[in-house]
Amino acid sequence: GNAVKSASDLSGDAAAEAVYSVTAAASDENAGMVLGGGAVHYGDFVQVEATPHDGYAFAGWYEADSQISTEAACRFRVTQDVALTANFTAAQSASATVKAGPFTDVSPQSYCYDAVLWATENGVAEGMTESAFHPKEVCTAAQAVAFLWRAAGSPEPTSTESPFADLDADAYYYKAVLWAAEKDITLGTSENTFSPDKTVSRSQFLTLMYRAFGTERVENNPFEDVPADAYYRDAVAWAYAKGVTRGVTATAFQPLRSCDRGQIVTFLYRYFAQ
Repeated sequence: GNAVKSASDLSGDAAAEAVYSVTAAASDENAGMVLGGGAVHYGDFVQVEATPHDGYAFAGWYEADSQISTEAACRFRVTQDVALTANFTAAQSASATVKAGPFTDVSPQSYCYDAVLWATENGVAEGMTESAFHPKEVCTAAQAVAFLWRAAGSPEPTSTESPFADLDADAYYYKAVLWAAEKDITLGTSENTFSPDKTVSRSQFLTLMYRAFGTERVENNPFEDVPADAYYRDAVAWAYAKGVTRGVTATAFQPLRSCDRGQIVTFLYRYFAQ
């Protein structure tokens, strides 16, 4: 097939034969999903559609920082590569009373607002400071297991001896990792290392959740980027069936993307509080 090229590379008949890339994504997977995009010939029309999840409203299509449409179903003619983002906001009724949160970096319009309130009120997570939660900060393995352990009720491990040589017995996550290791929730990064500071991906965290709370294998896997033979396949399918994740789009989960604090408390909130 034709290579994907930018409009500046071609002119005349060559431009008419070119194929351009149209991508569409949700600004936040938790607020809504999008359909549309792909490889499109020069001059063809393409349509993208945005669908907000319950509790959210569509807020416009954007290319970079520029709004290109306020219509959820947006149709346009393609003359170059296009990368679109659908923005969503939390929908509140006129009479709704929104509980003020303690963190200045988590607004009532944020997809993770309710999850952060639940997590902090129930001792699952704390802010990085008194006034900042840092929802976009990527989670480490230690943080992820600590959040999971607290959400499960902070059960006492049966042993005080760590199977991993890289754990500090005085660390806040020590009991959490011992519990997770005993329950085969975490296998570590080797036989004797846990790597507490290693970044956790979306697929890795849902795998931890599935090992801790999942029981059944779910046949339906709607995500094209979750292979049937992936170690996290059953975890993602289970999480989708339970409403823990909705994917980044209707067909993409982005399993290798780093999982941040906002996403992790949202995954837990959807499982425990809804």
